[in-house]
Formats: sequence, C-alpha cells, structure tokens
Amino acid sequence: MEHIDFVCKLSANEILVYVDKNKAGYLYSTRNLLSDRLRTQQALARTLAFGGTIAGIALFFVTPWWIATATLIFGLVMFPLAQRLAANGVLEESIADPFVYAVAIAEGVLHITNIRGSKK
Repeated sequence: MEHIDFVCKLSANEILVYVDKNKAGYLYSTRNLLSDRLRTQQALARTLAFGGTIAGIALFFVTPWWIATATLIFGLVMFPLAQRLAANGVLEESIADPFVYAVAIAEGVLHITNIRGSKK
C-alpha cells in the first residue's frame, strides 16, 4: 500500500493499524529517521524507567521501605509507558513522512489490516 493510500484509508477509518511496540523502539536508534522531539521524549521515558528502577532498589538500603517501593513502582510503570510512547511516535511519524512509513513497513513494525479483515 502506498503512503497516500495509507493516510487516506487511516483517516477514513477503513484500515486498522497495529504497531509492534517491541520493534518500534528499535526505530529510535536509527539516526535522523524520527524527529528530535520524539527521540527526546523516548530518551526521557526510558531514563525515568531505568533511573526509577535502580533508585528504587538502592533506596531500600537508606530510606523507609515505602519510599523505596514507591520509587521502584514508578520506575517499573515507566517501561510500558515508554513502549506505548514509542509505538505512538512511530505511527505519528509514519502518517507524516513517507520514508518512515516505508521503513516501518519493511521492518515489520506496522501491520495494516482492512476493516473487513483481509491483510495488506
């Protein structure tokens, strides 16, 4: 499916688009593929996830247990949020940029299905 068809059918709700959250994160490692805003947003989300998890574990040794637990939970909750942000960012850029759309299709990040159920 061409990019213009993708955008038209998506806006007309004629297709469903599934974004593979795990594969979407890898597109952020390709330089100049996605916008700097999305790359910065993804870096912040992942930093908060890893930082919160590590800080939560370390805080068990120096603070009351409930502070450490809250920090650890915050860090662990950030991981699925980072994946969701990655998927939404790839879809957003795929709509705006034909090259990103082509790369996402080639890498198997985007899976397009007609509303009637046939794959494209």
